[in-house]
Amino acid sequence: MSAFDDRPPRAGVVLTGVFSLGVVLTTGFGAIVALVGGLALVAATHTRRRVLAGVGAVCQLLGLLAAGTAGAGPVPILAGMVLSIAAWDTHLYTIDLARTLGRATPTRRLLAVHLSITVLVATLLGATGYVIYSSIGNGYPIGTVLSLFCGAVVLLWLSRG
Repeated sequence: MSAFDDRPPRAGVVLTGVFSLGVVLTTGFGAIVALVGGLALVAATHTRRRVLAGVGAVCQLLGLLAAGTAGAGPVPILAGMVLSIAAWDTHLYTIDLARTLGRATPTRRLLAVHLSITVLVATLLGATGYVIYSSIGNGYPIGTVLSLFCGAVVLLWLSRG
């Protein structure tokens, strides 16, 4: 009988990297910070370190905030937030699957279903953020940045379950 292998499945680590790369592509000015955050999040998924994942998520958030203050539009920022939530949730769910089922169990379908729901909910929340942005108007860039930042914090909090 072989020992239980609780390493994260490769599909989860790769998906965390894909979503993190999406965040980097949407940040523009804050791409370097978001890239550091993405690398930290992928490393945290591979090594099962939640503190490193928190650092990575905060770096991605700071990259999005830097892009927002540099004048990026609301659509790339909100798309980056959706991808950031997907990366964070992929990290958490991959680690939970590995701890519960082990690496030998096929988990791609479980990941696909869970992440489809996560991306759908995050997209709906991003659309709500866009409605809020549209209702503020173009005359208040500081209010826009603050509302996007508060929305980002709420989205990350909701993604933690």
